[in-house]
Amino acid sequence: ENNFECSVKANEFQGMISKLNPTVKLTIEQKDKQLLISGDNIRSGFAIIEEGQVFKNISSFLETKKEPKLLPLNFIKGLSLCRFSVARDAMFGALAAVYVSGNRIISGDDFRIGRYVLDSSIDESMLIPAEAVTQLIKMPIIKYYMTQGWAHFLTDKNIQFSTRLLAIDYPDVDPY
Repeated sequence: ENNFECSVKANEFQGMISKLNPTVKLTIEQKDKQLLISGDNIRSGFAIIEEGQVFKNISSFLETKKEPKLLPLNFIKGLSLCRFSVARDAMFGALAAVYVSGNRIISGDDFRIGRYVLDSSIDESMLIPAEAVTQLIKMPIIKYYMTQGWAHFLTDKNIQFSTRLLAIDYPDVDPY
């Protein structure tokens, strides 16, 4: 068993793993500044990102002493159902994101509003950009923690997905 940490471009990595059969056994190793993944009829390599702001951010996340909290069991379902009513264009600001607060998930554009009630509440509010929601609903996330301007989600295997949060107010949709 090799213990290592590294970063790769998320779009490339997600594109490859989303096409895999979940029963395929994979071997993952780090070699010559590449993350190598191999298995049944699969061999792929990803350049490791070692420098720049992304690496500094990841290092600071790994040093965080925050204890991850469990997400409500129906969190992914709520994100998935509310995703349809998110504005498709970032120029809509907060409406191009999904708002999670307490036991509610809310989304909307100029025509629709989506509301979902979670099984339990989360302690902190978050405004998750639509593109991040699209990726998160594909992952078996079960825990989260937050740092300044970021939400970090973890799977049962401790794989972490981090996303920047929007730092603007979400409109009050309760009157509608």
